[in-house]
Amino acid sequence: MYKIYYKEIEKVETLPNNVMEYLNEYKNQERYNQSINAWKLLFEKLNSDFNIKLENCEIKKTSNGKPFIDGIHFNISHSKNLVAIIISDAECGIDIQHIDSKTNHCLMAKKVLSSEELEIFNSISNENLKREYLAERFSVKEALYKADNSYFNYDKISVLNDANGKPYLKYINGHVSIAHDNDMVCAFVILVV
Repeated sequence: MYKIYYKEIEKVETLPNNVMEYLNEYKNQERYNQSINAWKLLFEKLNSDFNIKLENCEIKKTSNGKPFIDGIHFNISHSKNLVAIIISDAECGIDIQHIDSKTNHCLMAKKVLSSEELEIFNSISNENLKREYLAERFSVKEALYKADNSYFNYDKISVLNDANGKPYLKYINGHVSIAHDNDMVCAFVILVV
């Protein structure tokens, strides 16, 4: 079971004290605004859809800084004016990215794509489709890393498509989904144990 939610960023004044304590670590105002919106969305959806009150939960951090709440698998992402969250019954990750037309996608591809993906990337002649392909793979790998931070060698991970076009992680047991619209891409990963 999983649920995904997203929304545009709005002005948020405050949240429960335990969340505000966590968010006060942010020094960058844009990241703070993105994060407070994501946590507000998480707060609302845990309450309305799962009958869980965030103010009654202890927010903890893993050794690499990922926030977690005992018994609740969730992940947060934000980019530009959008925030997205996933709530699941298994380890999960979500990533939302702005597809930047100014990024040197050929240089980035060599750092991020596996040899199989790089072969596909190099066969794409349309520059916009190349950017989309790279952004999709990068977003899936970011979501995978958020689900399990042992997957940090992005160029060793392959996100391929089956005969029907459905994306999958080669040699990793998990569910993957990718969506994009104009200059945004969103991907999520749910690991299967």
